[in-house]
Amino acid sequence: MGKRIFVFSMILLILSIYTIAFSYDGIEKNYTDIPEIDHTSGELFIYGSILKLDYERNEIIIEQHMDDNSVKLNPILKVREDAVFILQRNEKRMNIDFEDLKIGDRFGTILDNNGLIRGMIINT
Repeated sequence: MGKRIFVFSMILLILSIYTIAFSYDGIEKNYTDIPEIDHTSGELFIYGSILKLDYERNEIIIEQHMDDNSVKLNPILKVREDAVFILQRNEKRMNIDFEDLKIGDRFGTILDNNGLIRGMIINT
């Protein structure tokens, strides 16, 4: 009986160590995230692709990807000075600048209640 308890305890210890060792991936959040959308204040979330960029005017011309819940918007969107841009590939994310965007990028973006881009996630 004592041998069984010892074996059971050792198995439990090994499983505990295995769980602890492999449950922490060591990845820290090393980017500035976009605050969640606030629908109550009139913010919108849209999907699309970039057709043209105007860095001097802080404007993006988009092709909006529509679904049943989408609201059709003007394809010319202005970008706020404090907008957050995130480049995402698989499970990795990093912040980029407005100047790093390129034609053809596919995105999801949050528009504030004034229709300005306050955050964008670029998927590659």
